Amino acid sequence: MKTFRLGLLTTALVACGSPKETSSPKTARGPSVVLVTLDTTRADRIGAYGYEAARTESIDALSAKGRRFERAFSPVPLTIPAHSSLFTGLNPFNHGVRSNSTDTLGEQFNTMAEILRDNGYQTWASVAAFVTQSTWGFGQGFDEYADRLDRSALERHEIAWREERSAERVVNDALGFLQDAERDAPFFMWVHLFDAHEPMTPPEEYLGEGIEPYDAEIAYMDDQIDRLVQALDGEEVLWVITADHGESLGEHDDQTHGLFVYN
Repeated sequence: MKTFRLGLLTTALVACGSPKETSSPKTARGPSVVLVTLDTTRADRIGAYGYEAARTESIDALSAKGRRFERAFSPVPLTIPAHSSLFTGLNPFNHGVRSNSTDTLGEQFNTMAEILRDNGYQTWASVAAFVTQSTWGFGQGFDEYADRLDRSALERHEIAWREERSAERVVNDALGFLQDAERDAPFFMWVHLFDAHEPMTPPEEYLGEGIEPYDAEIAYMDDQIDRLVQALDGEEVLWVITADHGESLGEHDDQTHGLFVYN
């Protein structure tokens, strides 16, 4: 079967924030969809966007076969509100999720996963961080949701916000969905990778002289994406690769993110 791959970095995917409607189950038509969100990842650190020091061969290859968006902007530099916008097509002042601390995406909003599920898709998610757990409303529309974290970390609020699963663990769960499911219909799978977020602790083999830890984390995520690409080789798949927001890395006197949304 011919493989259809689309590589891009954008947060404006679909406008699906309309009120929910009850409808009869449908038979899915079209390719399977893999959405990869790279937390805190700047477009200008990706090879397809001209970064010569990048080691992002998998993302670059997908981009070369698909479409690359140069003017795509996150509405807010925080994971929960940004993903809420990504899944609903709404701005924070419409869906009401404005922070990473108190707001949850409401059940009244129609999400991308719900639309695809209602149109006959199998829906799975494997996510990396406390801020993408299903408790924030992101489980809406997913048949299975892998978000297991160390429960002891979740009991310590100051630590839980940075608790994460490595890209390898996330992709292991994603591959498990592919292996265990009956696969009698196209699927929608969301894979969220958090490695480029602080603290920067890439595997030692990705570090070297002159290599920034941030770039090493992105290279590590790219290799994990390649595992998924290889597993789905030959299947009809629409790939969507995006970031929820970027990272300041010292620009505008800001080391990280959370307040400002510069280009």
